[in-house]
Amino acid sequence: MPLRDTLPPILRGEQHADLAAHDRDQLERLADEALEADQAVWLRDECSSRLKQPGASAAVEYLLAEACRAGFTTQRLYEMTKIDPDLATNPLIFPDAATQSKAHGFMSVTEQQRTSYQQKFQQVIGA
Repeated sequence: MPLRDTLPPILRGEQHADLAAHDRDQLERLADEALEADQAVWLRDECSSRLKQPGASAAVEYLLAEACRAGFTTQRLYEMTKIDPDLATNPLIFPDAATQSKAHGFMSVTEQQRTSYQQKFQQVIGA
């Protein structure tokens, strides 16, 4: 299914809103597909626009992060090699799959907390 058809149910909170492991896998795949189709910037823009509206699901936040990761990791690595090549290969700065597999969330939040954090973030970015 084309990305432009896959994205709307996610933006509406109808799919992957629980962010279970299989949801995260699907969202990561979607971001990778967007990169391959040269649509990572479009995906990032769609997700960030949705986050400016109230009631965006955690899936939108996760997908935005994944779109940024997919679209800009290569550019950041390139820039880092100019500064310090050793840092560009440091898995604590640019985690590889093994390092990422060991990562975990530190806190789950309620819907009320998530809404509060979103509102505060919107204030910070001037939305």
